[in-house]
Amino acid sequence: MAALTTLLTTAPAALAQDTSDDALLQLTARYLQDRANRVTEQAASYGALTSVEATEPFQHRLSTESAELDRLRSLWKDTASELQGAHIEIKAPQIQRSNTKAVINFVERTELHFANRTSADSPASTSYKVGHTIDFVRTSTGWELAADVLDLPQNTVDPIPYFRPVKTGDAVPSAPPAGKPVPPSLRPATPPSPGIEKPAAPPLSAAASYSRQAMADYARKWALGRNPAYESFGNDCANFVSQSLRAGGWKNVANYHNTPDAWRHLVAAAGRQLNSNTWSVSHDQLYFGWTYSGRTRNIVGEPVYLGALVYADWATAGGGVGHDGHIDHAMIVSKVTDHWDWNQIYLSYHTTDTLDISMTQLYHKGGGDAVNYYFFDLNDAA
Repeated sequence: MAALTTLLTTAPAALAQDTSDDALLQLTARYLQDRANRVTEQAASYGALTSVEATEPFQHRLSTESAELDRLRSLWKDTASELQGAHIEIKAPQIQRSNTKAVINFVERTELHFANRTSADSPASTSYKVGHTIDFVRTSTGWELAADVLDLPQNTVDPIPYFRPVKTGDAVPSAPPAGKPVPPSLRPATPPSPGIEKPAAPPLSAAASYSRQAMADYARKWALGRNPAYESFGNDCANFVSQSLRAGGWKNVANYHNTPDAWRHLVAAAGRQLNSNTWSVSHDQLYFGWTYSGRTRNIVGEPVYLGALVYADWATAGGGVGHDGHIDHAMIVSKVTDHWDWNQIYLSYHTTDTLDISMTQLYHKGGGDAVNYYFFDLNDAA
């Protein structure tokens, strides 16, 4: 089936009585649109998260999410992170059905539009892409939504309009067991205090070995996709950041070694790809840039520039929200309209594939003060 862009012209109650595949897709689209709207100023007045009928167990799950999505919407109100509308698209849907049950597999691609753009250069929206398996059951009153499972590893950050959804994948280890923990000398960043005037960000040097703009351009081009020139991983965040750094001029170091001081991607015989751990593992990537190569430096209380890297330590060894000294996620700054304001510093990353989420939005989604976020600027980059 082709992609479905939501039309949503038929009432959910009427669609629930319709036995066609199109009705099932329209119900799915309505559910996704209602969910996305919940974090925008277009949130509906009804108390339930969606107007689509759902089974009692799934209604209970959705009710726990509604309060969190309302909290996020309130936190972002009247800031550059506030959202004013959403556009959802269902891609590559496949439907398996019987008289009493339907299972729909598809990819959701959603744009959440920013309400308070500060300049023409500000992103118009933040977007994400995620796979779903949605179940409907047929009752005496029609189709009811019974389950929604996201095609993601357990310890990835949720897309903005989701809160602790069911996920298909196992948790991906944050770092090799032998990886040394982040040292106390590495300083996490905290949100800037509101109302404090910050100095103008100094201009960057015109002469440098690496291009921030090329890194950001690559990140924005491939945030919601996969470059076929590179291997893709179940947890793809560090791989994506390395590709962006390569696009900006980073070159291989120690081509034929897989040691902490090496960083490389090679295509060997028969097209086999060889990545160092520092290329594809967030924890090792941080150490390579900061300690072994000197290509990055840890920054706190400094302006944030395009192409800067952000690493998150947001999961404990037991899987809870918190930090344990091992890096779980890597991101790149893909757009900046204010070098100090986290509402105007935008990140792109893989797993969950996300384009131009504000640092403020990520901070609130990822666990807030319980999480350590480490910012790194690029040395010798303009």
